Amino acid sequence: MSKTFETTVEIKGAIGSTFTEAFRKANHGLVDLKGEARAVQRELDRLGQDFRQGKIHQSQYTEETQKLGSELKSLEREMKDATSAQKRFAQETATAKRQMEEQALAAKARNKALVADLQAGVGNAVGRTRAVATIVGVGTAAAATATAIQSINVAADFEAQLSKVAAKADASKEEMLALRQTALELGASTSLSAPETALAMDELAAGGMDVNAIIAAMPGIIAGAEASGEDLSLVSNTVSSALSIWGLKAEEASRVSDVLAEAANRSAASVEDMSFAFKYAGAPAANLGKTLEETAAAVAIITNNGIDGSTAGTALRAGLLALNNPVKSQQKMMDKYGISVHDSSDEMLSMSGVIRELQDSLQGMSEAEQTAILAKLVGTEAVSAFFIFS
Repeated sequence: MSKTFETTVEIKGAIGSTFTEAFRKANHGLVDLKGEARAVQRELDRLGQDFRQGKIHQSQYTEETQKLGSELKSLEREMKDATSAQKRFAQETATAKRQMEEQALAAKARNKALVADLQAGVGNAVGRTRAVATIVGVGTAAAATATAIQSINVAADFEAQLSKVAAKADASKEEMLALRQTALELGASTSLSAPETALAMDELAAGGMDVNAIIAAMPGIIAGAEASGEDLSLVSNTVSSALSIWGLKAEEASRVSDVLAEAANRSAASVEDMSFAFKYAGAPAANLGKTLEETAAAVAIITNNGIDGSTAGTALRAGLLALNNPVKSQQKMMDKYGISVHDSSDEMLSMSGVIRELQDSLQGMSEAEQTAILAKLVGTEAVSAFFIFS
């Protein structure tokens, strides 16, 4: 019977090691895809900066962003497939672990029966004492081994993740210690663990933040994840992207998190929807003077009408660019219906100002007439979203 428990311990150890290695391999592909997506996003950000500085024309900007947007959509589909595969892997892992636990419980039950037999007088006193000692010792060893395996895996993953953060943020030894201390403190004081916190730190480092910025941003990001109920890594990546797009400081991570949580709690827009929408519409919206809050509000309104974040972002980008710099036929139509989206300084109106202008100009028309006019003004790609505003 002791041999049974020894085998169980060996199997648990092997499974703990195998599961960890298999998960790392499964996760590697997703990490690579995320890296490619971040590279495309950085290129989109660079194009936005060049457009804002007048280095490229709007036609060049629109053409290149459409190409990169298509590539980003393809990567997003691959990431969704990889995420689904991870979920299936996790379910299979959980099933295997349950089976092992059931086997261990069955072995424990058999040992209890043996103890009862021994206590009833089967065998001599010395034999009883030795048998019970062996069973209790092996059972304790099994539990301790399983706990140790889990602790070692978690600790190793935590340190490995921190090392990635330190490498990406070019951290000194002292800064590495500061990162570790912050992750441990946040893991102890919030609903999230230290390894989860380290994973979010890695997203920020990949986005170009230095150590001080990462430490400053983390409390707000965790608060946002707790408030919205979304995955911490997703919130971290979205906050990092928004800070970059709107040129905000790391200390304003709480502001971004509040916006994401508010959108998630008051509309159909999830943080993932906001993440996709910011990728497509964030830079153009920011370049045209639209704040984070009004951009998020526009996305929330669009998604509340059954449109996903990716489509909402694409539509918002296309519509804003078309209205800001209309071609001759579009300008003629805007003049005809008295539509003007610029103020006296030739700056584009706020998002709410643009919406009011469209509503006032199209008021009293049938839905068919409004759709036809909007399709010509903002294009077929954006008409479904902008019709919601009219």
